[in-house]
Amino acid sequence: MTTATVSLTLQQPTDVDRGRLLATVFSFDRAIALGSGVGLIALSSVFARQFDWPVWVVAALGAALIPYGTFLHWVITHDRQAKAPGIATIGTDAAWVIASIVLIVTLSDNATQLAPWLLGAQALMIADVGIAKVIGLRKIRQHDEA
Repeated sequence: MTTATVSLTLQQPTDVDRGRLLATVFSFDRAIALGSGVGLIALSSVFARQFDWPVWVVAALGAALIPYGTFLHWVITHDRQAKAPGIATIGTDAAWVIASIVLIVTLSDNATQLAPWLLGAQALMIADVGIAKVIGLRKIRQHDEA
């Protein structure tokens, strides 16, 4: 009987790995923003009934997400490691999560039972994306300082 030895070597992530991780997070955020914007516009009457909001409010939220998705595209294609735009998107994510929590608390009694769950799920997803951005930008900053 022969015995095989397997050696695993853990390597430090390279600059390319760090940049790729951050680009992936921003790309995911861009896809979600653009997809959600189009979805909210296309299905504004459906979501308006869920949340007991005017249709124009839902459509306006969708319309606001499209320029944000475009801004994320600019961040990805121009300077993935830019600190100011990256930090600005983290601030936007934090504001979105806080606004979502406020909306959950203040939902009308006429909103469906699904409405707070929809708001909570998207807030959790946005919080996760924001945390991943913080980690990615911090890793790049730590590498730059070393």
